[in-house]
Order: sequence, then C-alpha cells, then structure tokens
Amino acid sequence: MKTVLIVDDEEVIRTGLTYIIDWQQYGYEKITTAENGIEGLQKIMQLQPDLVITDIRMPVMDGLDMIQAAKKQGASFHGIILSGYSDFDYARKAIQLGFVSYLLKPVDEEELVELLERLAVNDRQRHEADLRSLLYNKLFASDHSGLSGYRQILVASFSEPLRPDQAALLQQRQQPYVLLENFGAAYLVLLDQAGCSDAESLLAEVFGPGAAVLTTDWVAADQDLTKLTMEIQHLRKMQFLFPKQRLSTESLLEKKRTLTFQEKLPEKLLAAILGGEDLSLLLQAYRDNFIFDLAFEEDIKWQVNHDYGWLYDQALQKAAFDSTEPPPNQVAEALFAAVDFPELMAVFETHLTAFSLAVAKQLNNIDIIADILRYIRKHYAEDLNLKGIADQFGYNSAYLGKKFKRTTGETFLGYLEKVRMERAGELLKNSNLMVYEVAEKVGYKNVDYFYKKFKQFFQMSPNDYRSSN
Repeated sequence: MKTVLIVDDEEVIRTGLTYIIDWQQYGYEKITTAENGIEGLQKIMQLQPDLVITDIRMPVMDGLDMIQAAKKQGASFHGIILSGYSDFDYARKAIQLGFVSYLLKPVDEEELVELLERLAVNDRQRHEADLRSLLYNKLFASDHSGLSGYRQILVASFSEPLRPDQAALLQQRQQPYVLLENFGAAYLVLLDQAGCSDAESLLAEVFGPGAAVLTTDWVAADQDLTKLTMEIQHLRKMQFLFPKQRLSTESLLEKKRTLTFQEKLPEKLLAAILGGEDLSLLLQAYRDNFIFDLAFEEDIKWQVNHDYGWLYDQALQKAAFDSTEPPPNQVAEALFAAVDFPELMAVFETHLTAFSLAVAKQLNNIDIIADILRYIRKHYAEDLNLKGIADQFGYNSAYLGKKFKRTTGETFLGYLEKVRMERAGELLKNSNLMVYEVAEKVGYKNVDYFYKKFKQFFQMSPNDYRSSN
C-alpha cells in the first residue's frame, strides 16, 4: 500500500490536493497531511511515505530542509516541491540534489497528473527491473530463498526471444510475467497471485503448435526456485527424443505410461532378418523402448550404433555371405550426425531394412509381398499403383493383386491408403506443417480428396485430429 504525504502551511492547499486527484488510480491508498516542516519530518520518519508533496516556503522548517533532513535519516521517497516564481532559483537547488520534482503555484491539476503518471511508469519499470534481478538470482544464482508476494510460479524456456505479438497476448490475458535470458536460452517466468492461472491454454495460445518449449508445472513460489531451472535442464536433454513440441515433466511421464518395454528386441530383430520377416512392428517397439526409458541423446546414439553393428555382424555370420550394404563404421557416421530421434530412427531403419532385404535374397527366403510392403512404406509419397508395382517387380498385375490380398488381407490401394493416413497422422501430431503440405508429403495432390480420405480413416478432420493430439 503506497502513501502520499502533503505538507503545506495553507489548509486550502492541503485539502485541495487531497481531493482533486484520484490517488488510488496511481496506487496511493493512504493520503495524510502536515502543517509545517517539523510535523512533516516526523510523519516522514513515522509513515515512510512513497511520495512527499511540500511547499518550499514554510515557517519553522522549509520544505527543502525537511526533505534533506529526512534523507539524512535514511528515508526513501520521491519529493515534489511546490514553489512560486520568486522561489524558482531555490527550487532549482533542490532539483539539483536529485530525487525531487517541482511544480509552480498555483498547482495545475493536469501538470500534477502528468507528473504522477511519469512517477507511476518509473515505479513500474523499477519494480520490473528489481523483480527481474531478484528472479535471476533465485533461478540461476546462489539465492535459494523463495519469492514473496506470489503464490505460484511457472518457468518456460525456448530458444528464440519472445516476439511482440506473443508479449501482447500475455498482456491481453493480464498475466504477470518476467522475461530472462541465461546462456543463450530465453526464459518466460509466469507469476500467479491467485493460484488459478490456466498455463496450458496460455502457453498453447502464445507459442502455437510445433514450438519447442520446455515448461515446469505451477509450483509454490515460497521454495528453492533453482529446482525449476534444474528441471528445465533435464527437459532440455529430452528434446532429442521429442523435438518441436512442448515438454513438461508430466507430459514425459504421460508418454511413458502409454508404452510397454519389450525385452530382447535386438535378438528378435535378428531372428526376423534371418527369417525374411517384415520388421515394421519390431522397429516400432525398438523406437518405443527408448521413449519408455527416456534416455539421453549420447546414450541413445551409442546404443543404436552398437545394436546395428551387432545385428550386421551376427546376420553375416549366420547367413555366411559378404554383404554389399554399408558396413557399421560407415552407418555410424550418419547415426551420430542425426539431429533428433526421428532422424536417427529413420537412418537406422533405412539401413537395417536394406540389409535385411539383402540377407533375405541371399538366403532365398524372400517373400515378394514383404518386399512390396517395404517398397510402399518407403515410396508412399510417390504416384504408386498396382500395375506400376507389378511391372517393377516382374509380375502380372492381376496375379499380384490377388496374392497381395490373400497375404495381407487388404487390397493394394487399401494398404497404400492406410500407410499414407498413418504417416499423415504422425505429421499432424509432430510438425507444424499446414494440412495441404501434409497432403503433398503423403502423396495426395488434391487436398479436398485428402480431407475426404482422412475423415473416412480417422472419423475426424485433419484439424480436429491435430487439436485432439
């Protein structure tokens, strides 16, 4: 609660200044007065006001002496000197001392309001700077005490500075926030006094889909806040697994709860390679195992590189042939160069699938349908049809169509459409591509036709599917 003290030996001025200004509009809840400098000095030391308005000429002690005496005794406030033209040189001396402004008598209400507005802006900027410095020390430095004045705090981190339109959204929602930067990363600190802010919808509105944002949950502000930055650092290591999305500790646990860890997957993959079987389900389980463990980037890359080398060596020993596929040391370079987990898995699966095909051909246990399924999953974005596939693999299209249906239980076009729809769903969930861009990437030139097929497959529109995920 801010206080203003009005010191003047004329009652009409004391009363007038008390009532002509809407003090609450500028944050002043308590207004008090004094008749002279001695009384004013006593009230300054007793009440510790934020603003002192005083006449410069008063009996016993003038306004300037009162302010100087209060400052010497450690009082902190902003002073406004009221003076006539004849006292201007005297008032200018006060101004040179700092921490005071002046107004000529008779006081013009508009001039006083303008001065109060400037002081309010200065107070707000000073408060923001103090709060920014305080939070920086509590989040990144050695201050392990909590933050007073707020019930809850949430920290979000991202790589790019906040844009003006994003800051405008925060202001529209009247959300108290502070922006910080540390070691090249931007931090948005949300502050909550009431304890009921909907951070999830706010962050979704500010950053939109497909934004790489790390966020803590709301936590009590009266605790050691360095725990929040430690949590952010842990989440940053998880960005390799989950690129281009909002991550929180709770969201990671939720992802983990949806999965089941599978044992001995390298051994199962080896058996499938030697048996000429389709690897799709095993590769999906292989991907999920890393998500289940929430492993870090370097650990994942070393493990994938080790698994590929082991599968390559074991298959060559058991199949007893020389492979023309790239050896593990060449594949390792591409694996370690992957910028995120999806890219790493794409490299691993591409090389392992090609190697599996080479093993199957060598052992003469290749299934033409399995080969076609692999081809579809790799080339689904191209203009595929049964006749073109049959010509490429040297089969009659009618015969191949019947064999495909008998083996898979689906028509060629039905299977192709399923692959395209599954991939479209992944892109809608994990990227910020527009719907027409997704359609093109999965092989549909006509976006209206894509909408129709997508709705038939998922029972909802692409936009509804993205929102629900």
